[in-house]
Amino acid sequence: MSWCAYRLAYRLESPLHSGWRKTGNLMQTRPFVPGRTWWGAATSHLTQWKGSCDYEAEGKFLKNNLVFGYFFLAEDPDVPLAPCWEEGCLRYGPLSADEFERCFISSRASTAIDYRHNTADEGQLHEVEFIVPRTGRGDVFLVGHLLAREGDRVTCNERDVIVDGLPLLSEVLSGLRIGGERRYGFGHLLLHEARRCEDIFGHRLAERDDERPIVELNQKLPVPAHLEAADFKAAGQIEPLVGREWDLNRGPGRAHSDVLICWMPGSKTIRNYRAKVIEMGIWTVT
Repeated sequence: MSWCAYRLAYRLESPLHSGWRKTGNLMQTRPFVPGRTWWGAATSHLTQWKGSCDYEAEGKFLKNNLVFGYFFLAEDPDVPLAPCWEEGCLRYGPLSADEFERCFISSRASTAIDYRHNTADEGQLHEVEFIVPRTGRGDVFLVGHLLAREGDRVTCNERDVIVDGLPLLSEVLSGLRIGGERRYGFGHLLLHEARRCEDIFGHRLAERDDERPIVELNQKLPVPAHLEAADFKAAGQIEPLVGREWDLNRGPGRAHSDVLICWMPGSKTIRNYRAKVIEMGIWTVT
């Protein structure tokens, strides 16, 4: 079985909240969309397209056979603004972190309503950050990668991945909703472009016949994903990474994944390594 790589670009059709953390009443958004979020959206859409209700089985299948990478913002799909740690600070292409935030991040305040008294529900005022769908210069895109493992249920061609007979990119995931606040119209995306590729943001795909894809981690380039911290040196920022998962007894979002200590996207290693792309698009040095 061999892994195939695709470079995808989605155009934002509405604001997008990529859940991160809460500070006071502010629900912050990440400035990118991690692989876990894409896996959740793909699981939901593929299960519904099949007319099934077994989200757990479909989710496990996708974890083993499809790996969604991290998607970064762009005004030009050919020039993604992936984070990069340089001289002790984070930059996004030519933009400083502050310039990037002023351009792409906004927020909206709201509160729950007490319908019995037609007043604001006390203590429920909150503010939600989001990625804007358009800047003063034009549309905003999300650019990232999908790795698909060919097998009995998955086949790949130049522009699409066929999963159980369904065209994944041209139909199932050609338009989707992703991220938080979807009930308020957030997270609507349309596929702009999909094409085969040989690298992940410049990091060459080394082995495709392993259980997981292997990339040549180039020390000169920022890591385009969370990189599991281990016995090596790097420059950047570190955070504990944990996600919400489905629980059979309690429902969606009621369980938590194991905590991983990771270098954040944009970090750089001090030498070249080989890295394995594991579940949810996270990289780990081999």
